Amino acid sequence: MSETMMRTDFTSRISSTIFYLKTQSNLRSMHMDLTTYFRDIARVPLLNAEDEQSLGKKSEKGCLLSRQKLILSNLRLIVYIAKGYTSDSYLLSEAIGAGNLGLVHAAEKYRVAHGTRFASYAQLWIRQCIKTASWQKTGW
Repeated sequence: MSETMMRTDFTSRISSTIFYLKTQSNLRSMHMDLTTYFRDIARVPLLNAEDEQSLGKKSEKGCLLSRQKLILSNLRLIVYIAKGYTSDSYLLSEAIGAGNLGLVHAAEKYRVAHGTRFASYAQLWIRQCIKTASWQKTGW
């Protein structure tokens, strides 16, 4: 299997896992899927500053593959942030689902010219989406 096909397969597995986490409510299967999700995102290499800047510039110009790579490389950030917002009434999988929306929004809005790293910029959107979803669910 070629490297491109492996990357495409891996990307589709991540996308389908994200979709599944948003739509399922069965806790046992969700735990198994979270384990698979954690294992899959651990395989994605982190970006250094130069790669992040070049992908950010390409993403600004409309390159969807660059935007996708920015998103995939920062999925671990969502898990790290989401762990701080879980409770009995707000599950980790729900926080990750909301964080995914924030990460996608950040990737669409990110501008390299502002001089911030993508992860620094994205964490604001991730936290905002997680908090909003949590407030909507818990009634705060």
